[in-house]
Amino acid sequence: MESWQYPLAWATYLVAGAGLGGLLWLAFARLSWVTRYWLLGSYAVIAFTPWTLADYPGHMAPAVLVLAMDLLLKGGGNTLEGGLVLAIAYGVMLLFVMTMALRRSKRERQLNALDPVE
Repeated sequence: MESWQYPLAWATYLVAGAGLGGLLWLAFARLSWVTRYWLLGSYAVIAFTPWTLADYPGHMAPAVLVLAMDLLLKGGGNTLEGGLVLAIAYGVMLLFVMTMALRRSKRERQLNALDPVE
């Protein structure tokens, strides 16, 4: 692989992924903010979580592709490291969305307490 092909492949992948993310943002605009952020966070985890390639040291690929290739080529008996990384990233994303939800509900309660009741 030429030295410029790897960065070009990642740049193309990131631009295409960001474009699809923008389209998903528009598609999910009418959903509640919790649902929208959960869906967009799930997309970001699946699309952008990187993991190392075992056969090519020093190179990375999206973890979902590493997991798919592990399952297709090696079967279910391997370590499935890409899946572990995806599970951790998904858990972190869920904690982030839950924290945002708690902070937002607390802020809304405070604003409602300050508003006079008609």
